[in-house]
Amino acid sequence: MSAKWELESSDVNHLFDVMARLPNRSEEVINRSLKEKGAPLAIQNIEKKINISKDWRGRVLNKKHAQTASPFKVTPSNLGFEITSKKPFNYLVFPDEGIGQHNKNAQGFMQKGLDESVPEIVEQLEKDVLEEINRTLGGN
Repeated sequence: MSAKWELESSDVNHLFDVMARLPNRSEEVINRSLKEKGAPLAIQNIEKKINISKDWRGRVLNKKHAQTASPFKVTPSNLGFEITSKKPFNYLVFPDEGIGQHNKNAQGFMQKGLDESVPEIVEQLEKDVLEEINRTLGGN
């Protein structure tokens, strides 16, 4: 179970135009921005979509819940990142993909959370590359 995001032309045509103005440093700036801002945003949106366990009366169970326990880790790649569950939370694959007798419907929280994050991530990347252009070239 993982959610993977990579820089693609369908998402970021304007970003590619901005990157062309600073070809030597834009890749470094984007990788840093994805690691420091993009991946944490995606994790936050994924965690919001995880259901919290409740008993048959609808009361929240008195235990550590994945939604609030930082269950994910990030593996950065060039112009992208992959979010996977930490070992104690590998069971999240079952509700996410709808596997097993107690998970009849796939929740898809990994991909839904990531998809929700894409516009904001792309906007942040554009902002960071433009800031680097202004810092390096002193332009607009």
